[in-house]
Amino acid sequence: MYYYIVNPIAGGGAFDKIQQEFEASLKLKKIEGEIAKTSVPGEARKLAKAAIKKGNRVVVAVGGDATVEEVVNGIVESEQAGVALGIIPMGKNNYFANSINLSDWQHAVNSLATSQVKRLGLAQVEEYYFLGSLDFGFAVNLEDRYLKQDKLNPWSRFRIALDEIKKTKPISFRLKVGSNYWADLEVVAGSFGNSFFFNHPNSFSSDPNNLDSKLTALFLHPFEKNNLWLKAREFSRFNFGSINQYSLIKEKSFILEAKDDITFKTAAVRFKTKKLRFAFHKKALSVIVSGIEK
Repeated sequence: MYYYIVNPIAGGGAFDKIQQEFEASLKLKKIEGEIAKTSVPGEARKLAKAAIKKGNRVVVAVGGDATVEEVVNGIVESEQAGVALGIIPMGKNNYFANSINLSDWQHAVNSLATSQVKRLGLAQVEEYYFLGSLDFGFAVNLEDRYLKQDKLNPWSRFRIALDEIKKTKPISFRLKVGSNYWADLEVVAGSFGNSFFFNHPNSFSSDPNNLDSKLTALFLHPFEKNNLWLKAREFSRFNFGSINQYSLIKEKSFILEAKDDITFKTAAVRFKTKKLRFAFHKKALSVIVSGIEK
């Protein structure tokens, strides 16, 4: 019933260090299952589909946000009803796991055993699905610069962050909000995602069955750019969630159109496009969340 998809390089190889203890915990909680390790990016998506085809109904992503996102896409593409997503955080940031109060692997294993399931709205861009955020602008550009240079110390990252803030230029585009109106916007940074991801943990109390009725768009406008200078040290620690985007729009769908390509990023993929359609997937996703106190 349980199938564990492990990214062995997540968190600097965290899983290999605790594998024996991890397997013993699964046995103790009576939630053992097959463990499969990925070897290349994108493989978790294929493994999830294969696991479901074999009859597994709880597919567990053991890794970071990118691993979770790949498994989510595999579950959706399987088109099999009654499948739940489990998460064991092993990555560097684990933003989504933290948003459902799964802060470490031991707590996540205990929560998996309780099988408390929540139905979460699944954000969709064209034929790609995610539970976290789709980002563009300053944070994506800064992360690209970090990734291009190996072994940067905190002071070097801080200097690069200051330089990127100075160089950052507004991105212009048109945004259709639901079926209501078009807005012409200029922003320095932006994020799209389900409302739950941006509003946790209070979102749990809004609706026990489906936590999201609308998507959220967050933007940082040029006149708010000074806020970036105050957060430069946070950015040097890869904490891009501290951007504090203030302009917020909630609606069931968005269409973005621009004259020039914009680089967008989720946890697992990056792509460039001049136009995208952002909406909810027609079916919510069952996710096993924290059902116990730490």
